[in-house]
Amino acid sequence: MSPLTEATLDGSTVTLLLTGAAFEQDISTIRDAVLVSGINGVTIDTATVQRLSDRKITVELDYDGTDFIRDTALTFTLTSKAIANHNGELTTEIPVTANSNEDVLIPFL
Repeated sequence: MSPLTEATLDGSTVTLLLTGAAFEQDISTIRDAVLVSGINGVTIDTATVQRLSDRKITVELDYDGTDFIRDTALTFTLTSKAIANHNGELTTEIPVTANSNEDVLIPFL
């Protein structure tokens, strides 16, 4: 997987892999139970969530271009509805590099 950057967020596909558990069989249940947070303007296009195997899904990101200044992380959360025979949520983070905006930042002294 290529590193995620502010410039490549929109339309990027992210693969989420479970270890020690399996995804539910019903893709509509999984689609409703995969969440993303951490960067304003980033959402998951739920229609593009694909169950590739018991342990692997892919999600496509939508990004509205809301600017962020510092490198940050996207947090993916799988609620218990996405995971067969599991209670509680699972989370993971993926780093995202911000566009360089130094040329437009003017410090006030």
